[in-house]
Amino acid sequence: MPVVGVIAYTPNPEYVIETGYLQCHSHFDDVNDKRMKKELHERVEEFMRTGHMSVTEHASITFSIRDISRSCSHQIVRHRIGVAISQMSMRYTRIGDAEEIVIPASIENAGLTDLYLKMVGLCHGTYQAMINEQKIPMEDARMVLPIGTKTEIVMTFDIRSLIHFLQLRLSKHAQWEIRKLANKMLKEVKKVAPTIFKNAGPGCKTKKICPENKKDCPLYPK
Repeated sequence: MPVVGVIAYTPNPEYVIETGYLQCHSHFDDVNDKRMKKELHERVEEFMRTGHMSVTEHASITFSIRDISRSCSHQIVRHRIGVAISQMSMRYTRIGDAEEIVIPASIENAGLTDLYLKMVGLCHGTYQAMINEQKIPMEDARMVLPIGTKTEIVMTFDIRSLIHFLQLRLSKHAQWEIRKLANKMLKEVKKVAPTIFKNAGPGCKTKKICPENKKDCPLYPK
């Protein structure tokens, strides 16, 4: 299971974003006067409802993410706009025991866990032997490691990009591991900016659009 933590974020992110929104509609000297006319959560709900999303780029959130597979991280790096990613290098960081692997539920449910771990153990044993006995550089020995090998990343999103990430990766049609990750990320960011993320979810719910056009999905827009 992914382990997710928020390690940093723009202080008072909803206040910062509200300031950007008010600036669009007034001189800066008038911003505070306008601010007093509505509660913060009311104004945030207003511009989130009307789709004034550019102002959400003023705030960012940084995550520490562990216990995801390299397969999952390969999906993450496809998100390039408004995102910064630093990943544990397998060139400089030696991979430990064979238990550092993600096991899909489908393999467990099929009773294939022992076979799966046997193959993983063979890969890891070869990896360790290459490094220890043959003095193969880690950057070359890593080639035999499975794509399910666990990795760790630090990832920063501006909030607009994060909302887009969640719209895609919370979909029932997203791959199961990144969907679990997205759900944990959403749970954490609701603590940081509860009004902004109150209605966050897959695109079929937030935008009434299914990017996969899966008409058999129960959430497909009618």
